[in-house]
Amino acid sequence: MPAYDMDVLKKNISRVKMKLMRTPNTTFFSALLANLKLTVAELPPPHTAATDGISLFLDPRFIAIMPIPELLGLILHEVLHVVFDHIGRCLYHGLNKEIYNIAADHYINLMLKAMGYKIPDGGYCDPAYKSMS
Repeated sequence: MPAYDMDVLKKNISRVKMKLMRTPNTTFFSALLANLKLTVAELPPPHTAATDGISLFLDPRFIAIMPIPELLGLILHEVLHVVFDHIGRCLYHGLNKEIYNIAADHYINLMLKAMGYKIPDGGYCDPAYKSMS
């Protein structure tokens, strides 16, 4: 039996979507989120959330204990991977997917923190990489 209530998770995700729609600097991102197929399903470790540019995947074991402000940061983080076309750029340039994703995570998380958003603990966010793209 899972240690999470799927109905509660779906309500929390809906709250995040509404917050993104009502916040002036994220309204555009909420439109992009609305076009992603959102799937809440257990992901293979160590993944907790992911996107392939078409779908957004959230692991219920990870988001079940997450406060709404962090869930908002997490979902916005995944949407920004799509906004910046990180998947396409990585594939087009033949880059190492793991290294590229870590670099992209630093960039996104530093930007989100600068915008006042909370990111989940453990997310890559080293200020040494500030202003690097």
